[in-house]
Amino acid sequence: MKRALVGIAVMAAFAVTASGAAEPPPVSTNDFKAVITGLAVVEPSQRRGSKDGIDFVPPETPLEVPFGKTVLFRVEYDFPEGYSARIWMNTVWPREERRNAYGFGFNPSPLYKGKGTAYGFLSLLEKGAECTLRTVAAKTKPDPGLDDFPNGWQAASATVNLDFKAKTGDDGGESAADDAPAVSKSVPKGWTEDFEAARQQAAKEGKLILIDFSGSDWCGWCKKMDEEVFSQDRFVREVTKKFVLVMVDSPRDKSMLSALARKQNQKLTEKYEVRGFPTVVIVNPDGEAVKSHSGYRRGGPQGYIKYLRELTRGVKWPRKGGTAKPMDL
Repeated sequence: MKRALVGIAVMAAFAVTASGAAEPPPVSTNDFKAVITGLAVVEPSQRRGSKDGIDFVPPETPLEVPFGKTVLFRVEYDFPEGYSARIWMNTVWPREERRNAYGFGFNPSPLYKGKGTAYGFLSLLEKGAECTLRTVAAKTKPDPGLDDFPNGWQAASATVNLDFKAKTGDDGGESAADDAPAVSKSVPKGWTEDFEAARQQAAKEGKLILIDFSGSDWCGWCKKMDEEVFSQDRFVREVTKKFVLVMVDSPRDKSMLSALARKQNQKLTEKYEVRGFPTVVIVNPDGEAVKSHSGYRRGGPQGYIKYLRELTRGVKWPRKGGTAKPMDL
């Protein structure tokens, strides 16, 4: 059995006050409270959305985690008035344990204020591996603007008893990605993950291809873009008049990917020299990049549609009825 330490960090961020309002009083390490109050073994899809109906047990309860399942961590927080903070899931591996593969999220989390509940998750990704987790700790990663807020103070800790089980079967312990769905779980409605099919469609319909490079189960800004823009019906309805939409996902949980996506996504990420997520690359039917941008953009569907018009101003659009040139990835 192997041991590992997981950290949930609280990063304090000063809340901007209205003009003329009194500034919040100084804070100390004891003012930001975060307590790990529960664990639950769930399906990976339950990492997001409502937690209603999920039965959480005390952190010290022995839990067996079947291969492919996810553990949710419930954190009760209480932050001082006038301040807000993020709940972070950090890995603090002993050096000899870095070979083990886990997924932590959600990074970055929303800004939390006052008193409430936040959630993080933990998934074993190692091929067929077995692992034991015994300690969870709540630590700080403060904003540099708070000079008196020291690094590394411990807000809370909990003893846990989690046994992650190895994959079983006659496949020699291969990755859960080998059981991936026909279509990736992260592909929004109106999008495709089949880049070659998208090229042929774009050539036939005289469109460009908008590729969203995302880390759907760990990249916080990717999640915001997906939720606020890319998954919105209004965005898909308007943008597909001029673009074919392709999702290129790089999740930590490879079982989310289809067989097609697993083979092509790494090559596409390398071809278009993607260095961070989210990144959008616009290409023509021959696969030539014409425009790109990285990072989260505010403004919702309408704001992003306006931005796309500005970004593609002057770009040569393909003619309808064409065919895409052969392209090797």
